[in-house]
Amino acid sequence: MDLDLRYYISVFLKRLPLFILVSLSLSMIGLTLAYMLPPVYRSQALLLVESPRIDVASTVNVSSNEVIQIIEQRLLTRANLLEIADDFNVFKSGSGLSPSDKVDQMRAVTQFRVMVLGQQRRGAESATAFTISFQHENPRTAASVTNQLVTLTLEENQDIRGTFVEQNRQFFEQEVERLDRKLSELEQQITAFSIQNSEALPDSLDARRDQFTREQDRLLELEEQRTALLRDRTQIQRFIENPAVLAAQAGAQKSREEVDLTRLEIQLETARKTFSDRHPKVVALLTEIETLQRVIAGTTSGTDEALSAEDFRISQLEQQMAQIDGFLASTDRKIAATEARIANLDTSIKATPQIAMTLNSLERDYEAAQLEYKFAQQNLSAASQSESIESQQKGERFEVIENAIVPERPESPNRMMIAGAGVAGGLGAGFALIILLELLNRKIQRPVELVKSLGIQPFGVVPYIETRREALRSRLKIAAVLVIVAAGIPSVLAYFHYQVMPLDLLVSKVTDKLGLDAFLNKLR
Repeated sequence: MDLDLRYYISVFLKRLPLFILVSLSLSMIGLTLAYMLPPVYRSQALLLVESPRIDVASTVNVSSNEVIQIIEQRLLTRANLLEIADDFNVFKSGSGLSPSDKVDQMRAVTQFRVMVLGQQRRGAESATAFTISFQHENPRTAASVTNQLVTLTLEENQDIRGTFVEQNRQFFEQEVERLDRKLSELEQQITAFSIQNSEALPDSLDARRDQFTREQDRLLELEEQRTALLRDRTQIQRFIENPAVLAAQAGAQKSREEVDLTRLEIQLETARKTFSDRHPKVVALLTEIETLQRVIAGTTSGTDEALSAEDFRISQLEQQMAQIDGFLASTDRKIAATEARIANLDTSIKATPQIAMTLNSLERDYEAAQLEYKFAQQNLSAASQSESIESQQKGERFEVIENAIVPERPESPNRMMIAGAGVAGGLGAGFALIILLELLNRKIQRPVELVKSLGIQPFGVVPYIETRREALRSRLKIAAVLVIVAAGIPSVLAYFHYQVMPLDLLVSKVTDKLGLDAFLNKLR
């Protein structure tokens, strides 16, 4: 494909006024912006997060990064930013900005940046620093606002840490009081339950089981005694009710008494092996033996001598029956009391497992409450210690390493870059417009296009011949337009900047709407 340079040069020359107009317009906009955009100064302060001076576990369970983020959010609140803007005249009077616009701009030019100093090693925390910066057209205002933000940051840090430790102390104080009341209530419940069920507590279960066994043995012994007494009473009753048997024995009274005495002595010896001397059976045997001994020895009393042998014998038997009845009544009472004790012991033994479960549950609750109480006391002690440390500013704190100073040179805008971008953009836009117009132009302009379109080979081509007057008029028009553009664009931008809206604010809004903030930051 042949490249007809002369043709393209001629096309460029033909479109040169339009190229100059577009390029000059955009270049003038870029140059005007580079000149008129106000300088922006950034003032910055550096703060270091110091580790606690006293190595004690702190109850401020918030990292320094979290504290910085909390402080940043508090300082960038609407009310705080508007107050700072009013105190330091951040915005010119009559700027026409709404409070919301002021807040947005304040947030855009205020920056908190956290830095980790050194490499973070495993198991060890690296030192942390952070910067606070503010941008403004006036360098003194930028420094003043930055120092104000630093002051507020230090105050907020102390307030946050103080609030944390105070809240922790109050919380654990309330916990200690609550758990103390809970322990007292559980102690009262355990004491009342123990008193109410004193006869069935698990601690005395073994003793009650032993007592239950002894009472059963005692009941068996009493029943044996009662049976023996009933047998003796039946025999005496039979002798009293059958005088013939007594009379038959009266003839052989002397020998019979001696035989009875021997028999009673044998029974006494046998009974003493089983029962004590106070046992009713032993006492009855002793009484009969004593009586028989007096009869045999002829030592009965005067009353007994006056009685006949049969009357004496019946009287003696009636006395024995009266004694046995007394012993029976006493034995019945002892049996009833023993049975009652056995029933009570049996009831208490059966109730012990349920009572033990309830008591164990109360005791477990009490032990758990004791552990919670001990833990709360330890935490309360730590919280009180931390509060004391924070009040003396011995804990983690922020230290100002570098105060904000008045900047000597503006940080932005980058005027050379803005001007260069405007000129380059203008040239590019001019060339792009020429190319676009030629692509859209379907007219026949060269002989080769005539041959291609109509299939006719021309003998020659005569171009349009412009007169000297037409050329002069065309040049004058171009010059006038260029002068108007060169002078009008800066004038219009200046009027808009000073009378309507500052260009920096306009650029900020436009880039914000178009999402070109990153590009603008690079230009600055």
